[in-house]
Amino acid sequence: MDPNAVLERVLEAAAKVRQGDLGEASELAEAVEELHGWLSNGGFLPARWERIAPIARLQRTIGTALELQRGATARLKAMLDASQGHPGVQLVYSAMVEQGSCLRTAFRAVGGEP
Repeated sequence: MDPNAVLERVLEAAAKVRQGDLGEASELAEAVEELHGWLSNGGFLPARWERIAPIARLQRTIGTALELQRGATARLKAMLDASQGHPGVQLVYSAMVEQGSCLRTAFRAVGGEP
């Protein structure tokens, strides 16, 4: 299977459906299912998608790191409150808050919304 050719079928059928040609809906569905099956079984991306795939992976990775950081910051805040402002806990908490700021900046830089 040629994922580039199938993607072209998807795009052409989608354009026709958008213009009101509902007769192309089954072609669109078939091509999407074919491409999905190909990709789900480890097939390579269409060439048009290869350049955006690393960005999407980076967005997911930074997004996951940001979620983990938020959870850790909340736990550290609770520890800080419980320790009545212990300097060691305060230092770690401040570092975690700064890390969150850096992650949010990185996420925005790759087109994500924190």
